[in-house]
Formats: sequence, C-alpha cells, structure tokens
Amino acid sequence: MKSLRPKIIIVGAGPAGSSLAYYLSRQGFEVEVYESHQKPGNRPCAWGVPKQIERFIDIPKELVLNYIDVIDLYLNKKLLYSAEFKGEWGYVIDKPNWLKYLLDNSKATVKFRHPYDTKKLNSQNEDEEHILVLANGRTGADEGSLKLNAIEYVLEVDSWPNNKIEFWFDSSFVGYTWVFPRGDKHVSVGVGAFKSFSFLNKYLDEFIKNHPKIRSGRTIKKKGDFLVISGLRIDKAVRAKNVFAVGEAIGAVFPITGEGIRPSVMTSFALSRALSHETSYINELRKTGLPFAMNIHKVVLWMAMSSTPEERAQLLSSVPLEKSVLLATGEFDIEELKNSYPFLAEILDNLEKNDVILDEYVNQHKELAEM
Repeated sequence: MKSLRPKIIIVGAGPAGSSLAYYLSRQGFEVEVYESHQKPGNRPCAWGVPKQIERFIDIPKELVLNYIDVIDLYLNKKLLYSAEFKGEWGYVIDKPNWLKYLLDNSKATVKFRHPYDTKKLNSQNEDEEHILVLANGRTGADEGSLKLNAIEYVLEVDSWPNNKIEFWFDSSFVGYTWVFPRGDKHVSVGVGAFKSFSFLNKYLDEFIKNHPKIRSGRTIKKKGDFLVISGLRIDKAVRAKNVFAVGEAIGAVFPITGEGIRPSVMTSFALSRALSHETSYINELRKTGLPFAMNIHKVVLWMAMSSTPEERAQLLSSVPLEKSVLLATGEFDIEELKNSYPFLAEILDNLEKNDVILDEYVNQHKELAEM
C-alpha cells in the first residue's frame, strides 16, 4: 500500500541531515539521504554539546567520550574564572559514530559519495509527493555575513582531566582558543576567529608550545576550515514549494561560540514537527527559542567586533562565568540577562516586541563584514 506521507529527500548527512532522517523515518516517512562525502562531519569541531541537546534528541551513553562539569576561562593568558557545575555542563561525544548511530537507527536509504543535483531549486518543486530538504551545510557568505576561520589539532597527551574544558580569550581579536578532552589522553585544541589562516596557524602553534599540559603532545591530525556566521536565516528556511533547508544552510551556528551541532539538531526537530503535524516550519522554529537566542548572539558579536580590546576585556571580566555560559548556550531568563548585561536591556526589549534579526544594527557595522 502506498504511503500517504510524501517522500523526503535530504541532501547532506551532517548533524542536521542525520537527525532529520532519524526523526522523520520514525514518523512513517520514506526518507533518502544523499551525502557527497564518504564520511560526514569532518570539519574542525571540539565535539562538545551542552546537555540541553537532550531536549531534542538522545545521546546514547556509549557515544559519550567525556562528561564535562568543569570550565576554565582565561583572558589574556590569565585564569579569569573556574567553575564546577552541579551535574554535567554537557558532553564530548563521538561525533562520527553518533551520526552513524542516527542513520543506522533510522529507516532511511543513505547514499554516501553521491552528490544530489540541486539545480531544480531554481524552479518550483511541483511534485506534491516529494519534499527536498537542504542539509548540505554552509552555502556561502551572503551580504552581512562573516567568515570565521578555524584550525584544530587532535593531540595525544600524557594526561588531561577528563571532565574539564578550557576557553582562552585574547582581547586583541574576536574569537577564542579551546582545549577539550577527547576520550582518554587525547585533546582537541583549536582556535576560531575572524583572522586569516596564516595568523591562526602561528597563533595556535605558539599557544600549544606555551601550554604546559599539551606542549609535548603528539599530533594525530590537523585540519582547518571556515564557518559562515550570519545568525539564523529564517528567510532561507523555505526555499520553494516543498523545498526546505535546515542546519548551517540557514545559518544554524551560534555567532558567539561557533556551536553548530545542537542548533542544527534544533532546526531539524522543528522541521520534523512541521512535516509530521502539517504546521508552519517557521512557527516551529520560533517555538524552539533558537531564532531569539541567535538574535542575541548576533548583536553581542557585532558589539564585540566594534569594541576596543580594552572594552572587550571589560565585557568578559564583568560577568560571572555561570551567567556567561547561559548566554553562550542560549539558555537564559530575559530579566536576568538584562541585569547581567545592562547594555543589552534596550535591545532585548525591542527583540521581545518584534522578534526580528537586527539588520539595521548590523548595517551600521557593515564594514565589519568585509574583513
């Protein structure tokens, strides 16, 4: 008997595409996934996810490499805060095997090294029984977007606390360096910033050389790539009749932190609800809280980029780490956020009233997007 649900074709098997296949195939949809690479998800990434991801999707315990409950934050080479959380802040997951788990536990047909021709996007998709979803990552920087370069090493080290991550901020530029455990005696150490790859290569090599716990580490792999930072582009979520986009294809990367796994999953969760319940994808996106959180991130990022190094240092050092973590993860109470960041109060009031991306504010700093 022919299914009454439309066939779903997903282009891309990263976090957005794999999670969408997982959701929809379990809801009775026929799903096909096309992935142009042999293995998805191979870009610089610390594999860290806040525990809030479990509101949207399961993380099997066997795929958790590390439980994180300690965060150290450094500013200009000095320890600024060290916070120990009650319960876990989140996890370092085995990202490649988690993506495999999602696909294996869906009923989707998956085709690796099999690009999908998306030229048909230039015309309406007239087939009522066929829905196309773009989950193929960044689609290029649009006007007003920023390109964030990132370089990552995976090092084998003598020892590293399995429950601790470090963030190192240098107020001379916008971005940060990270050190995350990756299982036992391995770490992901990387830097992401609005700087050239040449600058970041030298900066990261110097950082590793001067870090007492990782400078003797053996390099397992090194890679570099870039992220497009635009904030959530709701205007790109619905491309044409029966053509949708999720994940980085609509800018699902938190502008302040570069976190992409969880927001990508959130967009797929929203689309799966929209398709299964025949509701508005845009409304389902808004229900997740992601558009609002992205707006806040976008404004804070542009403010940081238009500030002096001294002002950036003051901003980082003026708020306790616990509250900074809430801002970074997009999990915040509006009134508490206003109290913690007084300069955001008026902006937050406007966002609550209008729930729009502050393009007017961004346009005032358009030169920053041309770096």
